[in-house]
Amino acid sequence: MRRKIEHRVGTVDGQPMIVLTAADFERLDAARRQLGASEAQAHQLRQQLKDTRRRVARLEGLLAACASLGLPGPDAGRRCPHQSDDLVS
Repeated sequence: MRRKIEHRVGTVDGQPMIVLTAADFERLDAARRQLGASEAQAHQLRQQLKDTRRRVARLEGLLAACASLGLPGPDAGRRCPHQSDDLVS
């Protein structure tokens, strides 16, 4: 396990400041970058989930429309007239 980051409090131009070693600053900066990358990945996964949910809802709607018309579902071996190939993309 990494050592705890030690800091000192100092005053510069009357303002309290936290003083770190260069190595500790680099560790904090690296952790910040990793967090940013993780947030970007989570955003991308949320978008993919949103897109997938939209496609599933559309498929459910198409299947319900086929069923309400008495048309065979996807297991019947025939193509429903409401079926669309653009759902796969």
